[in-house]
Amino acid sequence: MNLQRNRVQIAKDKFFIPIKEELKTELGENYSNYFLSNRKMVEYVTGEQVLLSYQRVMIEHIAKKLGLVLPGFMSG
Repeated sequence: MNLQRNRVQIAKDKFFIPIKEELKTELGENYSNYFLSNRKMVEYVTGEQVLLSYQRVMIEHIAKKLGLVLPGFMSG
C-alpha cells in the first residue's frame, strides 16, 4: 500500500501539479481544479479512471510544452 501511495504522490508532485498550474494559467483556476482534482489524479495513477481522449491530448500537449516525461500509467 505504501508503494502505491508513494507512486501517486510522485506522479502528483512531478507530473500533475506542474500540468495543473499550466492549465490554471491558460484556462483559469476553476477549469484546472475540475480537470485535475486531487481525486482524479489518484484515480488516473491507480487505474480506477482512464483519461478521455481530449484529456490525454491536453495533458500530453502541456507535458511536452513543460518538458515533462509522460509517466508509465499514461503509456499505451
